[in-house]
Amino acid sequence: MPQKPEITFLTRPIDVGQKSYYLILRTFLKNIWYGVRGIKIPEPPEFGGHSAVTRSAIHGFRNIGIPVNLDPETIEEVADTVHVLSDVNALKQAISWKQNGEIKKLVAGPNLVLFPSDEAAVIGSEAIDRHLVPSKWVQDLYQSDLEKIKNKLFIWPAGVDLNFWNTKFASNKTTTKDKILIYMKSKDIQLLKDVQNILNDNGQEFETVTYGKYEPIEFRQKLTGSKLAIFLGGSESQGLALAECWAMDVPTFVLSTRYTKIGERFLSQSQFSTAPYLSEFTGEFWSSKQELIACLDRYLKGKTNFEPRKWVQEKMSDEKSAEILYKLYSMKDH
Repeated sequence: MPQKPEITFLTRPIDVGQKSYYLILRTFLKNIWYGVRGIKIPEPPEFGGHSAVTRSAIHGFRNIGIPVNLDPETIEEVADTVHVLSDVNALKQAISWKQNGEIKKLVAGPNLVLFPSDEAAVIGSEAIDRHLVPSKWVQDLYQSDLEKIKNKLFIWPAGVDLNFWNTKFASNKTTTKDKILIYMKSKDIQLLKDVQNILNDNGQEFETVTYGKYEPIEFRQKLTGSKLAIFLGGSESQGLALAECWAMDVPTFVLSTRYTKIGERFLSQSQFSTAPYLSEFTGEFWSSKQELIACLDRYLKGKTNFEPRKWVQEKMSDEKSAEILYKLYSMKDH
């Protein structure tokens, strides 16, 4: 039997009773089903759950030399430390393992529920050693929503792949960073027009990318020709698209909205953030047309000193993220 990894990540439950012959039979029957219909067998997703978060965890640990596995087929392959990244049913299963003494440590999050009270009986289980959230405002929100878990809440931001998010992948050697990229997550078309008018008035070329309607390679290519990105959207628990911009050395000007809606709840400006990790090194917030004009003026006149890629290298690479997470696993319980 191969040696167990140090950590198992789960994004779905596993079929505990499966035997090797059953796995072979299931694969055989699936191939027949697709074959008789003349349909190409779909490729399974490489990473389940929130794919960017899962990818960062797996690659980060592998890059720092710690053996891990993801969604194993059998219980025999499960490590003593289990981290359920997403899927409440997977968490229920892992809780039963912990209660039965089959695993030693159980970590949950960050992509399980909108609010912990939605699944209070599960999220509040004493079997869970750590609950992870991607930022401080989410930690505060979860603590107020389910006080029982407040001492188990810790912040862990996923990382980005600095090899992929790298300007060396420009389509040609003469690519210049002369455009401003508008990242549209808001549904407010008038807001988009207002920003476009401001850029036109300042003689700036721009293009727009819409959340959920691009592939990573396409986004990277747009960023290779961008000197700045303007984000129009709502709350961000972490803001991985922002970090991808920063990794490409593109600072961001982020709209700070007055309120947001998460599920059926409204949160005021003091209760959430549109960019939890925005800093003086990575960009600026703005909340009105006048503020955006002022931000743009300072930037175009060279009065800013952003170093976004350097910040990501130091704070939010896959490897740095994995190191932070490993320390959280290793912490002694209170």
